Amino acid sequence: MKIFFYKIKYLFFILFFFSHHKINAQDYFLRNISNQENQIVIESNNQRSDSNNSIFYVEGDVFITNKNKDFIAKSNKAIIYKITGKIKLIGNVEIITSDSNKVRAAEIIYSLKEKKFEAISDLNQRVKTTIVINENNINNYSKEK
Repeated sequence: MKIFFYKIKYLFFILFFFSHHKINAQDYFLRNISNQENQIVIESNNQRSDSNNSIFYVEGDVFITNKNKDFIAKSNKAIIYKITGKIKLIGNVEIITSDSNKVRAAEIIYSLKEKKFEAISDLNQRVKTTIVINENNINNYSKEK
């Protein structure tokens, strides 16, 4: 009988201890993830994930941007490789950067970490790039040197 009461005391102690110490793994995970630089927002008609390979598939009127709005990407389809931080945009792709530069192509591979892209044409669509040259930035750059 004494062993039984010991076990009950021990159980109440554990319950008391954990009831007063809040441990929430999800909150900790979300706090850490919100500090990531390369967090992106994805809108589309269909989305699915391959968790085993850390690949995210997106289809239908795809719209992608990051938290800082450094770029806006539009396409028919996209494949997001979470491990490498690359986005492969497929079909009628258009990327608009924060400084108003535009790239249109059949396919674009965008690297989130390096903030670089590779545009690829196909038989139906050539790569078209529009670069906005801001004279204020040129003057500031030349004054610094």
